[in-house]
Amino acid sequence: RQHSIYALTPDQRWLRPSLAFPLYAGTLASTMLLCLVWQPSYKMLRLQYTLVGVGLLMYRVYYYARKEWILYFIDLCFVNSILLIVSL
Repeated sequence: RQHSIYALTPDQRWLRPSLAFPLYAGTLASTMLLCLVWQPSYKMLRLQYTLVGVGLLMYRVYYYARKEWILYFIDLCFVNSILLIVSL
């Protein structure tokens, strides 16, 4: 049962530091700051969501390129993310 998915200890690969936590924490902090402190206009919100969408899409490209899964990324295409950025 050492390699079981039901083991109580997580796999060591999930405990390695990555860019995901600072990226998501920065996104959350900037969104809270933007909405609670500055009370932005529609254009400012649209810009902020566009920057977040592009940033998260670039992180996915980096992640899949680092894992050498770039064809998997292209196959999935992340159409929703691309359409979100285009629509904004």
